Amino acid sequence: MFKSLICMTNKKKKRLLFGSVDIGYRINHYSDFIHTEFPDELTAESFSKYQLPDTHYKTSYTYLCEIEKKSALYVYCYTTLFFLRALFRYQVFHFLSGETILPWKLRGFELACYRLLGKKIIMHFVGSDIRSETYLQEKNDHLEACLRGEYQIQSPISSSIQEKLIRQVRKHATNILVSTPDLLQIIPEATYLPVFLDFNHFIYEESEKTHVVSILHSPSAAKTKGSGHLSRIFENLKSEFGEAVTFITPVTRLNEVKSYATTRYDLLNKMSGADIVIDQLVIGWYGLKTVEALMLNCEVVCFIDDQLRNYLPENAPIIDANILNLETILKQSIRKILSGEVTDSNKQEYVKKYHNIQQYKTYLEAIWLR
Repeated sequence: MFKSLICMTNKKKKRLLFGSVDIGYRINHYSDFIHTEFPDELTAESFSKYQLPDTHYKTSYTYLCEIEKKSALYVYCYTTLFFLRALFRYQVFHFLSGETILPWKLRGFELACYRLLGKKIIMHFVGSDIRSETYLQEKNDHLEACLRGEYQIQSPISSSIQEKLIRQVRKHATNILVSTPDLLQIIPEATYLPVFLDFNHFIYEESEKTHVVSILHSPSAAKTKGSGHLSRIFENLKSEFGEAVTFITPVTRLNEVKSYATTRYDLLNKMSGADIVIDQLVIGWYGLKTVEALMLNCEVVCFIDDQLRNYLPENAPIIDANILNLETILKQSIRKILSGEVTDSNKQEYVKKYHNIQQYKTYLEAIWLR
């Protein structure tokens, strides 16, 4: 018995490194979860190549090498030295967005080194890392024809560089995760792990609801959201409902969004006062913005692809629409809101059940520790 106690006392905690591009604000959330749930078994640190301004959303990392602010020589030296240190410091590597420590040309070599030393490698794809911009642009340009079955996209879903990354990950990774189920069409053997809302840092200043129906659409990238198709619909709605409807679109032109349209804090504030939030109309699944909007009791409109419906829980409080029927569905929602028919339903309960990291504790423990 005493020997067992001594062994338990002397058991070293595993070290896990998160890296290297934090799309969706996951790293702080996952790190805090490890600190709370596995304090005796696992230590989490992080390395990032980018950091958002505090005004957009406050994030922090153990190690930071902002590659767009440093010279190529500095980045090469820093990442090389950090990689050599990481080889012997960490037992588990959880990489996000297809990015590792070294530059992409050395990614295969880097992953092979981890595998050779018996490290656990988790690659967590989020979308743009394995879904090509050319494919999305072509789908966006021919969106109505694609929905009618009148157009077949010619561009491959993944670019040649992305396909090379996928081959390397398949060869070396212990686990492959994807954030949206459409990515399983690219990597069928991956595990779909939904986006999680960080309830502890869900910070916003509640905006007062008005008698006007407020519709919000704030795209991070026009070609993934179908934003360019909305202007005509908004004009038609304004013609029918007049001053009873207002549109919140924090961009100048909906078809030319190239970066975040507003800060995350400002967006949450705006969403808290919105009645309807339009997420994406191209990819066929929903992301963090839908989850946040549901938590704020907004009516959420999003395109769910027929091939992905099996992944959608029966009680999902999401209004499924595509660009062909969006105007009709928005009119129905506006009339319900104006007549007072809309209720809070199960929006927040849905988020707490399906987008709460606590619900996936057993799975995460298995891939990180077992």
